[in-house]
Amino acid sequence: LSKKQIDKEKKKAKKQAKRALKRQAGDESGSSSDSSSSSDDDSSRGVEDEDQKAKTEAEIKAANMKKVKESLPIFPYRDDLMQAVRDNQILIIVADTGSGKTTQ
Repeated sequence: LSKKQIDKEKKKAKKQAKRALKRQAGDESGSSSDSSSSSDDDSSRGVEDEDQKAKTEAEIKAANMKKVKESLPIFPYRDDLMQAVRDNQILIIVADTGSGKTTQ
């Protein structure tokens, strides 16, 4: 890729990551609810509900993280990089800040 193409992809990835983070922040603020209204329920059901809510929130965060990872400029090279890491004791990866080197 040319430097111009890389810069264009990097700008695009940053915009996508910002949008994903904004959506995640909106999801998290919209999903907070007051669980004190279920005081008549037995405590075991409350624990089950909290566990289910925690799983759902974790699944949402995982899906959002996956979207962010896929939006990074280096993502298309992830499989090649993973194979290079497996094949070599030492590997130097050089790319711009924010390209996703550590995230991948």
